[in-house]
Amino acid sequence: MTNLFTIVWLSLRSLRANTLRTVLTLLGIVVSVIAIMLIVALGANLKSFVVGQIEQFGTDYVQIEIKVPQASPYAITERIRTSVTTMTMDDVEMIAALPNVALVTPYLMAQAKIQSEKDTKNVMIFGVGSAYDQIDQQLDFTEGTFFSEEQEKSSARVIVLGRDIAEDLFGDKSAVGSTVKLDGRTYRIVGVADERGSMGPFSFDEIVYIPTSTVQKVISGVDHIDAMTAKVKNVDRMGQTAQTAELLMRRAHNITDPNDDDFFVSTPDELTAQMGQIFTALNILLLALASISLLVGGVGIMNVMLVAVEERLSEIGLRKALGARHHDIFVQYVTESVVISMIGATIGIVLSYVLLSIAFWFLAQNNFLFDTVIPLSAPIISITFSIVAGLLFGIYPAKKAVRVSPMEAIRNE
Repeated sequence: MTNLFTIVWLSLRSLRANTLRTVLTLLGIVVSVIAIMLIVALGANLKSFVVGQIEQFGTDYVQIEIKVPQASPYAITERIRTSVTTMTMDDVEMIAALPNVALVTPYLMAQAKIQSEKDTKNVMIFGVGSAYDQIDQQLDFTEGTFFSEEQEKSSARVIVLGRDIAEDLFGDKSAVGSTVKLDGRTYRIVGVADERGSMGPFSFDEIVYIPTSTVQKVISGVDHIDAMTAKVKNVDRMGQTAQTAELLMRRAHNITDPNDDDFFVSTPDELTAQMGQIFTALNILLLALASISLLVGGVGIMNVMLVAVEERLSEIGLRKALGARHHDIFVQYVTESVVISMIGATIGIVLSYVLLSIAFWFLAQNNFLFDTVIPLSAPIISITFSIVAGLLFGIYPAKKAVRVSPMEAIRNE
């Protein structure tokens, strides 16, 4: 142990003797470690954020959404650009009849202009079924209630306001029982949702809820829906329920080839697993790219160590003349290489914590409420990569130092 401390002390003394060269060498390691820290930490927190957003609706439901045939089920832009109109209320009734399904709500999105005596603004309309408030576990009410099944069936002009919409239109006054105009038609307010916040750029407090049938007949003039959610009775049978729903949807839509599906069925477990695979693959790719910069830093270490060997030939020769073994010389120069990489890693980790704190604050200001936790794996991976780089790129200079003979060192003195 004493010999190791001595070797480290000698390494630090050598680095202090060439401060500028050491700083330039450390720069490559520092940048690489910062990149690795940011990738691992932001990746872990982003994954946690996405999974949390998936799970906030609960873990006991099957989701069925429209899909462009032949396209990926996650090609959101394709669904937006191409109107798929094959999913209808008949499909909702079919899924609702499954033994393991407790509740079902259809979805249909639209936009309209909402107007009160105080203000007018454009809003996002969320057409849902009367069971939505029982399916969405995060939906609570500041006042009033959700609309009833009777109101949904009769396509009643009733509306539930998001918290921010209610404040913009009515201020501190009670909104329930009042009326607003939606594209010129009068709607009665039955409830105001409690403050909920945002999911990325999408704010739950800036939307209004209306019966799907009302959106279809009064606002959009369509007979299709965008999606549906089925709450299951037994979570253990959720996978089987999802498979059955998929088979029934294909039969109802006359589809024989799964590639021609105009819908896709998913569960929270499947979505979470899919997100996990995506983030794992992305992290591996980004870490591979970050490793390139670490490779550059390692080459810098090797160059510095090669120069150090040339500058310290007399020292190497003297040590050998006094009885130093090849192993001692080799260990000294490899240790010196590792010390450089460890110093760079330490500086990089400290700077990463500062940068990540700033990044988390910025994301929070833009409604991306991350856990703001830097996983222990981030510094561990950074230090491991740095040690490996120091070892690998210190071997060649160390071997060169070992091959120096005392006589050669004296001649070069």
